[in-house]
Amino acid sequence: MKLRPAWEDLRSYLTAKGRKRFEVYVCTMAERDYALEIWRLLDPEGSLISLREISQRLICVRPGKMRHAF
Repeated sequence: MKLRPAWEDLRSYLTAKGRKRFEVYVCTMAERDYALEIWRLLDPEGSLISLREISQRLICVRPGKMRHAF
């Protein structure tokens, strides 16, 4: 897995001073198990999304099932 160059900077910004400034959600077209594993690698401490909240904040969209908010 190759991370985008500024991932660590973004994560640090989102969790600045030990408090969350934002609620983070993950939306992907990947299979749920794969998405959970990748997120575990991106946020191993659970500082952006806690293990308790991950089931509500990880959204896996199937092709052809996307809804537009327009």
